Amino acid sequence: MTVKARNDDTLGIAESIDGLDAFSKSFRATLQIALADPDRVIAANKSTEGNPISITTVVDADKWTRRMIDGATQNGDRWLEGVKNPSRSFKEAGKAAVNKWKVRTQEAIADNRFEKGLNAIDEDAAIRTAEKVGASGYSAGIQAREEKIGNKIRKMQPMVVALKKNLDAMKSDTATDAEAKAVAAIRGMREIGKAMRG
Repeated sequence: MTVKARNDDTLGIAESIDGLDAFSKSFRATLQIALADPDRVIAANKSTEGNPISITTVVDADKWTRRMIDGATQNGDRWLEGVKNPSRSFKEAGKAAVNKWKVRTQEAIADNRFEKGLNAIDEDAAIRTAEKVGASGYSAGIQAREEKIGNKIRKMQPMVVALKKNLDAMKSDTATDAEAKAVAAIRGMREIGKAMRG
């Protein structure tokens, strides 16, 4: 598989990435750059077209944080309404996930803590608590965590840029190419998740 670097690409991403193996190799290299030198990736996030329109491919971290906070605080009433009128029982949904949890959490399986905890849930009490907190409490909680949320987004944003640039370089001529690109996006976000957890 031929890998040809673009002269104007400061991140060393290939002109064309063909297939998942090539994507994985390229993205891991770019992800390391994002972790070691995020400013370099952020700088590569802008391309100039015309005279001199700057196109940002991934929204900057501060704007991303602000949109997230604003969106959450503006939806406090919707959150409270959703808690009071769930589309399905969150207790039953949690119980349905017991087997998946057992596979991933061997230590807790021995004591069966997850299922015991679910059986102890009082859904009516949870709803009463949400009503007491109210929509303003939800909004205030989000606003109080703005710095923490912003720090996480500032760490993640260069990695998302790295992923998008690699995805943009992938072939998308056929249905098989499109499928590979979709899988690559999922794998890339998993890698970002691992990097965020350290």
